Amino acid sequence: MDNKILTEAYTFYYSSLFSYAFFLTHNHAEAEDLVSEAFVKAILSWDGKGSLKSWLFRVLKNQFVDETRKKKKKAEVPEEYLLNLPDPDQRERKEAEQYFEEQKWLNEQIQRMRPADQELMILTLYSGMKDADIAAQMNISVQNLRVKRHRIKQALIEAAKRGNDDERRTD
Repeated sequence: MDNKILTEAYTFYYSSLFSYAFFLTHNHAEAEDLVSEAFVKAILSWDGKGSLKSWLFRVLKNQFVDETRKKKKKAEVPEEYLLNLPDPDQRERKEAEQYFEEQKWLNEQIQRMRPADQELMILTLYSGMKDADIAAQMNISVQNLRVKRHRIKQALIEAAKRGNDDERRTD
């Protein structure tokens, strides 16, 4: 590949890869490094078959797992993720605050999930990958992925309802 194509691919996929990497690492600099290293490894090892985006996410995940094993640290949902989102316009401040609170709640709920469920939800929410690509990365069928995601969403809905009931009781 020539440099122009590589640069365009890096620019095109960077934000979704960075979101996933930041979720995994909890650190801006580590996420940037992880994306860069994974991108280089993915490009050097990609055989041109299948989706480049799926391959990038798979290599990024494997790179993170390798580094985590070396460091022996557990991944958590980063609080910094919410703080690094773009500032909204003044007139949208209330909607943005509600959105940030909802995202914070969702990330807290995801953190409480089993690792496989965490991965499924993060890839679903932040990667922009198709179900088939997520299923392939997780080594499960598309149908199984959809069933698991449906169950997770139902559990999140129930948790949200319980949370709203708790808020009404305290008011």
